[in-house]
Amino acid sequence: MARNIFIKGTIINFLLLFLNSCDKNTSVWTSLKSNTNSKEKKEMIQFLEKNSKGTESIRPVFFKQNGEYYHLNWNSVKNENDLKSKIKKEKLLISIIINSDISSKNICNISQYTDHVISIYHQNPWRMHIPKSVLYNNLLPYKIYQEDFSAWYPFYIKYFSYLNKKIPEKKLNRKEIDSIIWNNVKSYDTLKLFGGGLNSIRLTLWPGINEIKTIKSGDCQSISTLMVYLYRFLGIPATIDFTPYWGGTNSGHSLPVAWDSDLQKFTPIKGDIFEKKNRLAKAFRISFKLTNEWSKNIAPFLSNKLTFPIESIKNDHWEDVTDQHSPTNDIIVEIPEYNGNIAYISVYSFGTWKPIFFGKKIEPRHYLFKKMARDVIYRCAYMNKNEKLSLSQSIIHLDKFGKLNILNDVNNTTVKYIDNLKINKTNIGSEAWIKKNTSYTLCYLNNNGEWSSIKTSISQRDSLLVFNNIPIKKVYILKNNSSNKKTERPFMIKHSNVVWF
Repeated sequence: MARNIFIKGTIINFLLLFLNSCDKNTSVWTSLKSNTNSKEKKEMIQFLEKNSKGTESIRPVFFKQNGEYYHLNWNSVKNENDLKSKIKKEKLLISIIINSDISSKNICNISQYTDHVISIYHQNPWRMHIPKSVLYNNLLPYKIYQEDFSAWYPFYIKYFSYLNKKIPEKKLNRKEIDSIIWNNVKSYDTLKLFGGGLNSIRLTLWPGINEIKTIKSGDCQSISTLMVYLYRFLGIPATIDFTPYWGGTNSGHSLPVAWDSDLQKFTPIKGDIFEKKNRLAKAFRISFKLTNEWSKNIAPFLSNKLTFPIESIKNDHWEDVTDQHSPTNDIIVEIPEYNGNIAYISVYSFGTWKPIFFGKKIEPRHYLFKKMARDVIYRCAYMNKNEKLSLSQSIIHLDKFGKLNILNDVNNTTVKYIDNLKINKTNIGSEAWIKKNTSYTLCYLNNNGEWSSIKTSISQRDSLLVFNNIPIKKVYILKNNSSNKKTERPFMIKHSNVVWF
């Protein structure tokens, strides 16, 4: 998923400057509608007007040491290293600003893109059947969510114009469409927009086209943004599905999805999927159309909206699509120590439990969590009297058959042992292998939901650590005592094999 990565050595100063005005918004939409005689375009403008709430543009701004604003001409920046050099040379401070999309300077861009959508929709070059609701929500919008409105469409119409000549005038399935698009992009992408890596810096949580084409693709969210723009430019509805945190590895992920006319649903672009080994817990789809999930189904039940701990769904522009990617169950969990209206369910990431979804009370101390993916370890949480997040004692496993199991050790009097436990890494990651002459501690999950030490050992070789006479527990973790990164993952022992969660 999108990571918050910033330039080392640069002072980061966040300023949230909201420059919104209802009167200005109204006059802009009125201007757009009044400047067309097309009934179809007016309806489209009305849809955009009605659903644009919350889609402000987040963009980076730069200041000199004395506080003076520094104008950065993005077209003059060659690449990421050039950007870093300018920031270092000028000793710039980086901040962010949140602007309304609907300013007078954007009228022309929105109008032109709407005309493009109308034209390509009626031309239907891919011979796709696109329902009107899909057209409006996933092709018509001039942006995805909160990325900087910096006119991606004029850039795409110039840079990717060659793709218009590659579209065959016959019906193709999505796999064939993907193949045509990406075979050509590989050949013609001279700027290497899709060639970046995870080590690229991030200036904002939602990079726009100026930031991305300078720094290159960056992480999965930046790549997804580029792909969604590309498919919308070609007349194919597209958006982003994301998970804030995996259920079986650290961090999260975003992937682009596009409309599959044959299946009449959205499917991942280029075969990108939420990989099974990472154990998806929740998946959300960005919706330009207001879904009101936050304002109607969450906010009214909170005693303090400011302390809601899941920022990624603290808005009305998402829908839960977990069941479109993974087998799921609605689950009811008892939290004996809590009786409020809203509880949370968490997954394990970078050594802590991260809230990923909410559940409503259906009876005293019992909470319903909808569409939870199977074969994932979860832990419930709640806001205490001090509006701080507290973890429930029980840790649960929703197994692959949809059954809930408690994982806390109950200290049975009869203890069985594993004679020879061989471990070669600390999680599923490629950099997680056991390193020679390094101290590791094997822990288990105790009855209080904490990690209790079993044994500490120093590895004698790479990729192998052996523990003898280990008590059989439901869940373990192997901690690297020389690292503070906390990348270790929980695991179980099943049929003498390590199974990672």
